[in-house]
Amino acid sequence: MKKCNKTTVYGLNFDFENPYMDTDVKQTVLNTDGMYLHGDLETLNGFDLLVIDNMPTERGIYDVNVILVDGTIHNAKFYFWQVPLTDDYMRNRGLICAINDEWANSDAMPKYENNEEYL
Repeated sequence: MKKCNKTTVYGLNFDFENPYMDTDVKQTVLNTDGMYLHGDLETLNGFDLLVIDNMPTERGIYDVNVILVDGTIHNAKFYFWQVPLTDDYMRNRGLICAINDEWANSDAMPKYENNEEYL
């Protein structure tokens, strides 16, 4: 499993906020369209949208920390891949699953392996 340098994923609420995000991170949020909290993490957070403070650049499965809107921290796997949106632009895709969430990980793996466009 790959490790991103100091990668933290922040679950967002319906107002697209997380009170535990640094101000600096809020100002440098990367585009995470097409990447979602999955399984137990989505359920616990109440919403599947997220932001990432250090986006990977290569396809892979990464160890990340997830901070949900209630402040709980979870060890997770980030399944990250890209799909072509146009001839010269790749769209990021990904699912973030709690390490011990067997259902979410078994659902995410074939999507990752098959470079699924629609999640």
